[in-house]
Amino acid sequence: MDSQQLELARYLQAKRRELRISQDVIAEAMGVSRYTIINLESGTVSPTFMNVWRYLKILEIKLDQVDQLLDSDYCDKLRDKAAALVRKERLEKIARMKEKSKTKVKKKWNKSYKKARKPYRKSTEKEVETCEK
Repeated sequence: MDSQQLELARYLQAKRRELRISQDVIAEAMGVSRYTIINLESGTVSPTFMNVWRYLKILEIKLDQVDQLLDSDYCDKLRDKAAALVRKERLEKIARMKEKSKTKVKKKWNKSYKKARKPYRKSTEKEVETCEK
């Protein structure tokens, strides 16, 4: 791990402590184990772009704040990955919304169909008498 990534790890750890958020909370929000967070913050392993992006997003840190800690190539890659993730999240959200609207339309159609199709029942003697009069 190079010095820039080590600086990033220390910065992320300092920000997390400043916000008084535990490693467990960060790990749960990122969908990783606590040991991944420990390794990320200690600098023992080189973090993936995905983990760095998620960490920044959870702590609400903008890439501009991290620019000074990292070289431009790493930041460019991080920006590209972030843009791809944002696009993917948007597409997933749109797909969920489309699926939700399909089920709403289907439910509405089923309700209107059930209302239009009343069950057949035999007429009572009183109804027959009133109709005949």
